[in-house]
Amino acid sequence: RSGSEYHDDFRQFLHIYSQDVACYGENLAYFPKGFIENMFFVSANPWVSF
Repeated sequence: RSGSEYHDDFRQFLHIYSQDVACYGENLAYFPKGFIENMFFVSANPWVSF
């Protein structure tokens, strides 16, 4: 999973999100939890200097 799991109950979602921040908050990787199989990454970073 790349992001926090969604939950309809905001308190439950906040709990899940807080756990993810505690575990992965210092990790600077794009996807610290790994890739999702049906996800497709597109980079829009400018690769030329201005």
